[in-house]
Amino acid sequence: MGTYQMLLSIAPADARVLGGFIGERYSYPGIFWILAVISVVFLQAEEFSFLASCISFCTLQSLYTCLHF
Repeated sequence: MGTYQMLLSIAPADARVLGGFIGERYSYPGIFWILAVISVVFLQAEEFSFLASCISFCTLQSLYTCLHF
């Protein structure tokens, strides 16, 4: 629990430093482009994770019904 609390207290300070570095290097719109890329990467990882779990619980014949519930 202490490690979790430490990460919660360090994250706001790290975010400001990282945001300042990105803003200085890539300017103001660069922050939003980098966040958009990170969001797409996480979205793809989530879709892959969902599809892998769906395939493991469904047979190939019922894959359509598993994906379109």
